[in-house]
Parts: sequence; C-alpha cells; structure tokens
Amino acid sequence: MSSKTYRIQTTDPALVPESFSHPLDSTVHRYQLNLSDPCGLRQGGVHLVTVPPHNSSSVPHWHSTEDEWFYIIKAGPDTRIVVHDVSTDLREEPVQVGEFYGFPAASKTAHGFKTGESELVYLSGGSRKELEVVHYPGQSKRIVLDRTGSAPSWMTDEANVKDVKVPQRPTK
Repeated sequence: MSSKTYRIQTTDPALVPESFSHPLDSTVHRYQLNLSDPCGLRQGGVHLVTVPPHNSSSVPHWHSTEDEWFYIIKAGPDTRIVVHDVSTDLREEPVQVGEFYGFPAASKTAHGFKTGESELVYLSGGSRKELEVVHYPGQSKRIVLDRTGSAPSWMTDEANVKDVKVPQRPTK
C-alpha cells in the first residue's frame, strides 16, 4: 500500500479483500476491499467488490437513512440486478459494464446482484450513518445497525415492528 493516506493501489498483493457471507443467507457470498477507511474517509464508504460466479451480492434490501450506489466494472452476459420495488413484484434486469446504479435513502427499492457463469466486479459506496435500518422485504426482516459502539446491532421480524407516535419537539 502507498505511504500516502489519500491513495490506495488496489492491485497491491498485501491488500486482501474481506470475505463476506450475508447474515440472513450464508450462501450469499462476496469479497470486498474497503477503499475508504484506509484513506480516512468517515462520512461515506467505498468498496471494491467481487461476486463469484453463480452467487448473489446480497439479499435484496434497501436502506432507511443511507444512500447506496454501484458502478459496474466487470459483468458477464448473464449477470442480473434483482429489484423489488414496493409497488412491483420482484424482477431481474440485465447488467452491463459501465452502468451506474443509485438508490437514495428510503427509496424502498430493494436490490442485489446475481451472477451467472462469470464473476461480477463493481465499486460500491454510499453514505455512512451512526444508526441505520436495513430492510429485507423478501424475508420480512429489518437489521438495525449501530455504529456508535454503544450498543450491538440487532435484527427483528417485520411482524414485531410497531408504529409509534413520537411527540414533535416545539420549534423555536
């Protein structure tokens, strides 16, 4: 790795991508190299991600408070993005090199990638909040991520989630 904290050489053999299996489905697997943390970036995250052939990048999900984006570097002809919008059924769309996908916070568009015969390589990034809720509509689950270090992250079933009215603070 470069001695400059603002530069990462992704081909450096000393950099080993982290192996990641999804907590809701251990068969969902990817490798990711964190590019933002070594550069000292704290407001957003960026990863170089590789999804092996015949695999998925993630269980389809959407974020409550964080924007998320993807830029496709390498994709086979049978690579697909799986999209589940609250107003439509689950669908798959072809993915091509050079495409950019952006999912604003609270868009309620669950997404994930699926590979075929070839691996998929992409840049992934987005905002990084101290508290975040990730929704998995196909599993009827939510994961609450606590990055403050004061509490563990946790998961709940949608059936256990109750709407509550929180009093509004008076405006000045």
